[in-house]
This record gives sequence, structure tokens and C-alpha cells, in this order.
Amino acid sequence: MEDATRLRLLGKYRTPRFRIGQRVSCKVRGQVVITGMTDAPIPCRQELNQAVASWWGIDPQTVTKWRRRLGVERATEGTSQLHSDYTQEPGAVEAFAQAHSKGRDEASRMSWEKFRELFETEYLSGRREDTRHGYADSFLAFERLSNPTALRGISGRTISA
Repeated sequence: MEDATRLRLLGKYRTPRFRIGQRVSCKVRGQVVITGMTDAPIPCRQELNQAVASWWGIDPQTVTKWRRRLGVERATEGTSQLHSDYTQEPGAVEAFAQAHSKGRDEASRMSWEKFRELFETEYLSGRREDTRHGYADSFLAFERLSNPTALRGISGRTISA
């Protein structure tokens, strides 16, 4: 997936009403004075962590700290969309297809943990760190939602549910 697609901002932000010089309360910085306005994109709570970091030129860990202070959930619309997109990537599609194509043989009896270990070793080992983290987040979200134990229990319905 291209970074331009992966790191796009999802939402439109509507600036609250204010006046230059007005004192307002910021959830991160406390009381601040509005000194001006820019046309910079302002991320909403639904954006992907990496997208905010990329657009603002900051470290993703800084975005994580901001989100914690603002009470933003770890999984946002942006992360959900990215996880969904990752499942359509050739590597993930191939891995799932390969596991299912073997039918009743060793792959169908393979545990989820073994599949994940093989996938991470054989497919992800040569990928960029961002890509590896994206897959790890996707797997964690999938595991949290469907609690897989073996590959034979995973189907298109399991994934799309």
C-alpha cells in the first residue's frame, strides 16, 4: 500500500468559533491564547496515528501521548481502515490463501500461533518497521475480535465479521 494512501487524513475538521486573542482551554496544554490561524490540516480523533505523525512531521510516540491525554481510544476509524486494507495486501492474501488451499493437510491443522510465527518470520522479516507494526496491530485486533485457535476455524466470514 502506498504511503500517500495509507497516511491520508480521513475526516474534515470544523474549526470552533473563536476570536484572535481569545483565551481558550486546550486539553493538552491548558489555557492558551489564540494568536492566529493556518490552513494546515487538523487531525480529528478518528485519524491513523502514523497519518497524524506524517502530516505534522512529528514522532508517532508523540501522537500516542497526545491521544492518551485527550482520551482517544487506541483503535480509531483510521486504524480499523488500515487493518482492513492490510488484509487485502498481496502478502496477507497469499498467506491466507495458502493456508486454506492445503485443505486437510498440515496447514489446516496448524495453530494460529504457529501460523502467525511463520508469517512474521517468512513474510514480515524483510519488511519495513512501519509495515511490521501495522501487521502486528492488525493481528492483535483480529485476535481480540475473533480469538482464533487454528487456521481451519478462519474463513472469509470470520475475517469480514
